Amino acid sequence: MSRDHLTKDDLQTLAKVRKDLWTNAFIGGGFGAGSGLVLHTGAQWARRFGLMNAKLNRNTLMLSVLGGGALGMFLFAVSTGKEEVHLLHPIFQVGAVPPGELDRQDYRNTIIQAEKSEELDVQKLQERRITRRRSLMDGFQKGHGLNDSHGGHWFKENQK
Repeated sequence: MSRDHLTKDDLQTLAKVRKDLWTNAFIGGGFGAGSGLVLHTGAQWARRFGLMNAKLNRNTLMLSVLGGGALGMFLFAVSTGKEEVHLLHPIFQVGAVPPGELDRQDYRNTIIQAEKSEELDVQKLQERRITRRRSLMDGFQKGHGLNDSHGGHWFKENQK
């Protein structure tokens, strides 16, 4: 689907949803980074009071801030996307295949249509079906399966 198929309102809706996703993702990044900083500071206080024994340094601070920011961005963007996806449903339908075109025709209808157009030789079809069944039954009687695995039986080669 190209942009030519979309109306001006559809393009404005896409732009609005995209803007909302980006805006809320950055807001979530800020909240997440702030939360990471607060949690790291709280962990430092807990360590000072002897409630925690882990070492905290610049690396754990960066992990807390950046990890919290990434998690916040993800959560805010996902929640915004789930809230606004209903605005995109009409746009998803633009350029979609009409419902009847993807339906499969069943085997019987195909044969009936072929018989009417005389493209199908019924006698030849019956002969092929009988030959295929006969070859399958021969394979089963000889101990072969439906594939080339020899039915689990391996043959010794004649050595001279």
